Amino acid sequence: MATKATHHVVKDGEALALKGGILKTASSQASNMVS
Repeated sequence: MATKATHHVVKDGEALALKGGILKTASSQASNMVS
C-alpha cells in the first residue's frame, strides 16, 4: 500500500512540476513580449 501511495504522490509531483514549467515558460515569454 505504502509503495502505491508513494508512487501516486510522485506522479502528482511530476504533473505539478510539468504544469509549473509550462507556466514559467509562458510567463517568461509574456514578460519578454512586454519588454
